[in-house]
Amino acid sequence: MKTIPLLWLLPLLLLRPVGLEGQVQLPPGFAQMLIADGLDPTTMALAPDGRIFIAEKNGRVLIVDDDQLLPDPFIELEVDNFNERGLSGIAFHPEFEFNHWVYLYYTVPGANHNRIIRVLANGDFALPGSEELLLDLDPLGGTIHNGGAMLFGLDGKLYVAVGDGAVGDNGQNLNNLLGKILRLNDDGSIPFDNPFVNQTAGLNRAIWAYGLRNPFTMAVQPGTGRIFANDVGTDAFEEVNAIERGANYGWNLVEGYFGGQTPPPNYKDPLYAYPHDEGCSIIGAAFYNPETLQFPPEYEGRYFFADYCQGYIKTLDPATGQVLSTFATGINRPLAILFTPEGEMYYLERAGLGGGSQIDNTSTDDGKLWKVFFTGSGAPFISSHPKDVLVPIGESVAFSVTANGAPPLQFQWFENGLPLPDGTEPTLQLNDMQLTQDGNSYFCIVSNTEGADTSRSAILSVTPNTRPQPR
Repeated sequence: MKTIPLLWLLPLLLLRPVGLEGQVQLPPGFAQMLIADGLDPTTMALAPDGRIFIAEKNGRVLIVDDDQLLPDPFIELEVDNFNERGLSGIAFHPEFEFNHWVYLYYTVPGANHNRIIRVLANGDFALPGSEELLLDLDPLGGTIHNGGAMLFGLDGKLYVAVGDGAVGDNGQNLNNLLGKILRLNDDGSIPFDNPFVNQTAGLNRAIWAYGLRNPFTMAVQPGTGRIFANDVGTDAFEEVNAIERGANYGWNLVEGYFGGQTPPPNYKDPLYAYPHDEGCSIIGAAFYNPETLQFPPEYEGRYFFADYCQGYIKTLDPATGQVLSTFATGINRPLAILFTPEGEMYYLERAGLGGGSQIDNTSTDDGKLWKVFFTGSGAPFISSHPKDVLVPIGESVAFSVTANGAPPLQFQWFENGLPLPDGTEPTLQLNDMQLTQDGNSYFCIVSNTEGADTSRSAILSVTPNTRPQPR
């Protein structure tokens, strides 16, 4: 059977995903702004106090506070970072502002299994020595399909999405925790009202739902408490599953909608499934039910999901399972989506290149956090600005901007305040830099029929030093 691992780790992603060469396209009236870059991201979570915690595959957790990336990590865990392994889940206790518990899901180095812990937050740092082991999961059959999504439901219980560990039969096996949705008390103990407490023993009593392959992303809808989990498929379909008590989502006997096969016990069809000619790795999960609406009212209540391969974000009616719109295209490997109570949207893109392991891991330090907001205008908005550059004499240099707005957008670059005749693209390429150009400044004006926006200036520094030439 063909194996297609989740998100940042797909064999076919050694090729650049479709549509990622151009700029991100958003609906009219929307714009985005770059918040942080240089990331190795897997997921993120919003703390009740408004800070965004970004989990990195390498074991670090970073904090964005008031749209500023803090310089020091909240915590650095020692993790097994091979292939799909690493730090892949983070959640906050619903009473975080009082008890300060942060929950983490990661692969234990040298142990071949994933682990759930919680740590105490002390301001912007984890309190040393506060780590508390909640659950060690079953041994993995491979280095893929770890899952890792975690959230607290409206019932105050911790829900954890666990991949099948590269063994498809685990999905239907109630004698291990792999390929399941788990439900735990906040201290890691098992609730007495879980559906299989009388059919299973030990830790397996934590199973809430089963029949999943690699549910990497999951979301709970404010108000209703409905939980959706996105399950990455193999040869045929990607799924959005509405998680219910004791339900069986079919893997590895059924993929996509039930098609006449003999259904397994407790089977439940996905709310929505799409074939692989529309994408190959479903990720990103968020309901738009903020306390304050910022987006147009038609977006209220919609479920947002993304496809890692095709680089799009779409919206779904959670009542009918009908796709309502394509919200964004051209994202370089989207990962996670969240909404703030103020109605703002953030999403992670992983970017990077294939070949992080001898199998299929996408390795990166090019990940980015973007903020999306509604302007109500088609006027240009520059979302990322050119950066200062230091270059050796004789080499080439490039300055770039990205912008949103009603097409067509026109770009005009300026050098020391004077327009450059050839500077009419989003990227300005300059060749054969000389010392006479040291200290030059460059900025870009982006315009359309509705207005214009001017980038920040970037400074070019040219050094007489040259790079060493290896022999």
